[in-house]
Amino acid sequence: CGPGAGRTPSSRGAGTAPSAATSAARGVTRTATAPRRPPRNHPVVRPTTMLAGVLVVLALTVVPMLRPWIAQRQELAAQQQEVSDLRRSVAELTAERDRWKDPAYVKAQAGERLNFVMPGQTRYTLLDDEGAASTDRDPRTSAAAAATDGGRRPWYGAIWESARTAGREDG
Repeated sequence: CGPGAGRTPSSRGAGTAPSAATSAARGVTRTATAPRRPPRNHPVVRPTTMLAGVLVVLALTVVPMLRPWIAQRQELAAQQQEVSDLRRSVAELTAERDRWKDPAYVKAQAGERLNFVMPGQTRYTLLDDEGAASTDRDPRTSAAAAATDGGRRPWYGAIWESARTAGREDG
């Protein structure tokens, strides 16, 4: 039982370069000019490829749902803005309704808008801005002047003047 006992003839000289028989058994052929390639054992490539594949599949399933979701979010924001505008409008209208419940406000509005006065009061109305009385007494020219007053007169005054001048043949 010597140092070479139990070995096959092809495995003799294991400490030396492999023989042609072992190289042929492994399927490796060596040429003198071909450089030796490093082994293809990259531990990061396979998990990275799988992760990239999972991300692509995930993107393909999520992207079609993303556009409707964004549109719904924009519509929701628009509806919330409309609700806040309507609430502000309701608050303003409620405040106006409360003002109209006050009898003093109603009297003030009647005096301002309709030129009403309480019994015993006297209301003076200025006919022009300069304070001078108009010397023109011709109804046709005064109606024309009233029509061109730039909308300073109340609506009922314009209707009254229109009714006065409507039946005239020359005007």
